[in-house]
Amino acid sequence: MQPFNRILVVLDGYEDLPAADGKLPGEVNKALRLLGNSKKAELFLLTCGYEKFLQDSYYNFGDELKVLREEHCKRLEEKLGEVAELVAAQGFSVSAELAWGFPRYEQIIKKSIDCSADLVVQRTRPYGKIARTFLTNDSWQLVRYCPKPLLLVKDRN
Repeated sequence: MQPFNRILVVLDGYEDLPAADGKLPGEVNKALRLLGNSKKAELFLLTCGYEKFLQDSYYNFGDELKVLREEHCKRLEEKLGEVAELVAAQGFSVSAELAWGFPRYEQIIKKSIDCSADLVVQRTRPYGKIARTFLTNDSWQLVRYCPKPLLLVKDRN
């Protein structure tokens, strides 16, 4: 197996960011295990903060919407920063970024190219007993279009 020196970890801004107990999300733990003890390895954390109701459009625009979007992004960036701090405390080189754009998978692909990732790690989301075997649209699109190796991590449910 080739060593990974640059791993992009995609975090869901609503589910994956740390709880009060300070535990790292599963996909971050998996990426850290793949990096091993490499001191020159880099970890890139990415979350997509796009919300349709906060996007400027013909029907909704103005200063109030801009303030709401800025507050939303600020909250996500703070949570993402907490994950980055926990990773940095373990001695890894880490950077974190919030992307705004739709569709989400295109933002992930763009970042994987920009940071020259050796691997993209994303957690799959089971939504019910039957849906556990299926992937979300973003996961399917990443399988189809991601130019970098992709590791989909599943919970132990």
